[in-house]
Amino acid sequence: MCFCCPKPDELSGWMFLLYICKMKLFTTDKIKLIDQGTIENEPVASVDLMERASQAFVDTFSRHFDISVPVTVIAGQGNNGGDALSIARLLAAMNYRVNVYLYHTSGKLSAGCMVNRERIIYNKQVVSYTEYTSLNELPGLDSCGVVIDGLFGSGLSRPLSDEYIPLFRHINQSEARVVAIDVPSGLLGEDNTQNNPETIIRADYTYTFQFPKIAFLFAENELYTGRLEILDIGLDARTTGRIESPYVYTEKKDIALLLKKRRRFAHKGDFGHALLVAGSRGKMGAAVLAARACLRTGVGLLTLKVPVDGIPVVQVAVPEAMVESAGGGAYDFTGIGPGIGVSKESRELLLHVLNKSDKPLVLDADA
Repeated sequence: MCFCCPKPDELSGWMFLLYICKMKLFTTDKIKLIDQGTIENEPVASVDLMERASQAFVDTFSRHFDISVPVTVIAGQGNNGGDALSIARLLAAMNYRVNVYLYHTSGKLSAGCMVNRERIIYNKQVVSYTEYTSLNELPGLDSCGVVIDGLFGSGLSRPLSDEYIPLFRHINQSEARVVAIDVPSGLLGEDNTQNNPETIIRADYTYTFQFPKIAFLFAENELYTGRLEILDIGLDARTTGRIESPYVYTEKKDIALLLKKRRRFAHKGDFGHALLVAGSRGKMGAAVLAARACLRTGVGLLTLKVPVDGIPVVQVAVPEAMVESAGGGAYDFTGIGPGIGVSKESRELLLHVLNKSDKPLVLDADA
């Protein structure tokens, strides 16, 4: 974390909920506002923030790829292209063999791209630097190397035109591994339902800055993002906290904060007794998986209510749990549903549990 964190036991109620939900998901237009807030509040020059992001990318890249691997950097004319040129210069300084292609098709570069273009032109460590003014010119790609995709970033607001298809097809069909800067080029930050798959780079790795983009959380986009890593580039926490978003991204470290500390001499009876109603003939795996999950959350005692012929299964698979097929006792919380089916008997069982239970209740799956 980039700021001093209070301990969970120092927080209470809604304050704790706000704290664990600190990782917001933002639309790309709001990420742009956070970038601007960082520039104004830190303060830091835009090109220096670009350099910081590029250094974070290079640090991650160098952990995954040896300097013997040839690198081809393909840059566009916007800020993502500026990142790409900065990354190329930093990699060359580390003795990577770097070839750079800048697609300068409109005659206009962003301010950050222009600065980094000048820096790389005079950098003697880069193996080669080529500018293309036409999309019909295709870069040379080493099948044993890595392509760094810096054509378009998260600022793209509409699908690319078909004129990009030959270039993107050339990259996607090569045997080189592809690493995308922030966002695979052509992928929109949120909704891609109307996008053309032919105009999206298929990356093997995506090193995205500060926040995962909403599009990354849709299964159909895994084809384009590959393995995802989120790089902290120190965007302004005050601006991040001020900008609202209806989306929250839960990380492993956030879940860890919910785990209660246990006293050295605590007893299993101190951590609650759960009842889990699950499983039916042919679906005892659901009961086993749900029971293991329940135990993993830290419950002290667990009783499984399963069909008679399922008792041997769960007794062997989850020996920590107690098992019964009828009757009942007093429980602190109840879960019902995984694998019970939707038969008449299951409906009656569900109604019985609903009518009887006055403690916290989780309904899942068939329930």
